[in-house]
Amino acid sequence: MKFNLRIILKDLEGKDLIHEDNKTPLTAGLTAVSALLNPEMEERGEPKKLDATEIIKRYELAKKITEHLKGEEDIELEVEEVTKIKELVAKRYLPLATGRFYDLLKEQEKNIQKTEKVEEKSE
Repeated sequence: MKFNLRIILKDLEGKDLIHEDNKTPLTAGLTAVSALLNPEMEERGEPKKLDATEIIKRYELAKKITEHLKGEEDIELEVEEVTKIKELVAKRYLPLATGRFYDLLKEQEKNIQKTEKVEEKSE
């Protein structure tokens, strides 16, 4: 599936959400990269231990998204990658940023499905 993660997430009144550095507008891509690269926390407040394979997968996906953010093309993500990103965003962010992130992906997924249906009809 193709996504544009350069879109700035908005609050419920339509104002830009701001990244935790208090300067940068929070894009879907920054949200995903931050969720991928920051450790998940255990209930005890300690970082969750990850095996090397999982660490490298997250790192590679964060690199892929960061490259996308520098360009103009949409990013191709596998279903498993989208699922992992959503899961990590929900663990890292509060409901507003998580909800807006999910809304943005859902909207783009619907647009993909509409495009596919139009293409099927024209064949």
